[in-house]
Amino acid sequence: MAPIWRRKRKKQDRWIVDYRDASGIRRRLTASTRREAEDLLAQKIQETRRGFTSSDLTLAQYSERWLVEIATTLAPKTVTGYGEMLRGHLLPALGNIKLQELRRRTIKDLLLRKRQAGLSKNTVRLIRATLSVLLGDAVDDELLEANVAVGAGRRSRRRAETMSAAERVKAIRPMSYEQLATLLAVADARSSRRDATLFLALADAGLRPGEVLALQWEDFDAVDRTVRVERALSGGRIKPTKTGRPAAWT
Repeated sequence: MAPIWRRKRKKQDRWIVDYRDASGIRRRLTASTRREAEDLLAQKIQETRRGFTSSDLTLAQYSERWLVEIATTLAPKTVTGYGEMLRGHLLPALGNIKLQELRRRTIKDLLLRKRQAGLSKNTVRLIRATLSVLLGDAVDDELLEANVAVGAGRRSRRRAETMSAAERVKAIRPMSYEQLATLLAVADARSSRRDATLFLALADAGLRPGEVLALQWEDFDAVDRTVRVERALSGGRIKPTKTGRPAAWT
């Protein structure tokens, strides 16, 4: 659940601030406006930071507060991805370890076990990247002196999760024209013309799903036969495109 959400009421909506205090207890406060709720959350985050004691803080304890904090600045999809990597892979193995006791060797062993368990290189890369971002923020919070996830596994050889250019290309498996035609026909017959149009736009323009879902009629120019892409849908919210710059496709 997002750290700030709206509770609808007949007379006046209320904004709920959902967070965990320095002892890890979940708290909820109410505010009259979203701005007031954002200020309240920022205040509670600062109070929580002051309650950190770097000597006994575990990865699990810090990650709970970290996910709440980054939800105020990152896209919901990004926060969800970090949460999935933590809950699915990092916390079961490392959650009870104190931040200051994490070692590069421990991280390397975990990544190796994940590869041996059959996870793809890309998934292992995301696991390491999530931990690296989290520990980087712990360094900024002055809870750690160094980010031990940076360079984990680097020696003269490539890391186990590193994908070569050839492997990246091999992982891309575009549909043939025949497969695309079959997909569009099935979507049109069993789902709706709208879905078929969506799939065709994805295939023809090469846009990201969020960019296609955010298209509006005024983005189409029937005379020049172009479509202007200047926004994307992510986590139910409209935001700028990933590059931050509008683009036109023919």
